[in-house]
Amino acid sequence: MKIAKARIYFEPVRMWEWSENMFIKELKESMLLPQEEILINRRVYIRGIPAHIISLTKEKHRNALWVLYEGASGSSEEMEDIYEIDGEERIGNKTNRQDIVDPMHRERNARNIGFISEITIQNQKLIFTSSQGYHLHDRHYEGYMQLQHFIEKGLDLEGLNEINVNNLVIQCYAQDENPEFPEIDLSKALDITLKIGSDFKRELMDPPMASIQLRFKEYEKEHKFSFFDPVENENIEFYINKMEHYDVWEETKKRVEKEWPKIASKDEIEQIKGELFDTIEQICPKGMDLAIMEYESEKDVQLNFYTTEYLDSKPIHRSSSVGMIFSPENKLGQNGFTNRICMLKPVAKDFNEAIEIELLYWFREIPEEIIHI
Repeated sequence: MKIAKARIYFEPVRMWEWSENMFIKELKESMLLPQEEILINRRVYIRGIPAHIISLTKEKHRNALWVLYEGASGSSEEMEDIYEIDGEERIGNKTNRQDIVDPMHRERNARNIGFISEITIQNQKLIFTSSQGYHLHDRHYEGYMQLQHFIEKGLDLEGLNEINVNNLVIQCYAQDENPEFPEIDLSKALDITLKIGSDFKRELMDPPMASIQLRFKEYEKEHKFSFFDPVENENIEFYINKMEHYDVWEETKKRVEKEWPKIASKDEIEQIKGELFDTIEQICPKGMDLAIMEYESEKDVQLNFYTTEYLDSKPIHRSSSVGMIFSPENKLGQNGFTNRICMLKPVAKDFNEAIEIELLYWFREIPEEIIHI
């Protein structure tokens, strides 16, 4: 299989921890102490969710937009089974299938207004590059302090008095750099426009699709399957084009030898190569290949396939996760849609048996939204 790029990503699993030993300097860093502030105090619907645009603030390190909305609280009581974390039994789910599916069921009840990428106020535009949300529940003292600050500044909470505080979210959209804070004439209309960036939402197969027996070969054109989209009330067809072995170790070694001497010294290459191969070992043990499938779908939607073997096995949760993103050399598949590659599992180099796979979920694109308030 010809692959234009195989990119490895490494993501630590960050666990929120409450510190029983907090110093005043740490508490002060958590406080909202803006140098300047423009109270907006406007209610609006974003992604169909009622939200309150609170204010714009200028702090030492950033400008930020603050929004309050009713999200949904999660409960640790929703996960009562046993799983392993680095070999140790913990509270959680029994199979990888449950580990993936159960949070998605909870996501259906969650409410998220998405990412506000821009605000234009009196023809002055602020572009945001990051966001952070603060839930007002157990020990999240930052959210309570921020809410108190905004109430003292004049936040209008009329109509919110009967909302469960545990479901409230204060969302902050920030600029990485600190450009000029807008000069607003409060004697004139604020004339605000919000831009909510496009996004993707995971959609669980419901009802589940039957599993597919996949063999190591190229399939004929229009080797197709379909699933039902209840939102659009239509079937979406997808096509499986092939499944092949991919020697991730050999291909990575070739790429390192070809590309890295241009940008790094020999010592640097040896160090990075060691770290890179340690990471690959977590995905595919040395001496094995990756089983990789190639597919395309109507509307160019991204699909997530898993082997039935993996879904039915017991999960082992680790302190970090490693994955690979593949880009096919041919952008379009044989049926004219975007060509995509999905990694299935490590296999022995001489493995040639069928692999049972399942389409567990897909990604629905949520278009950009422009709101005038």
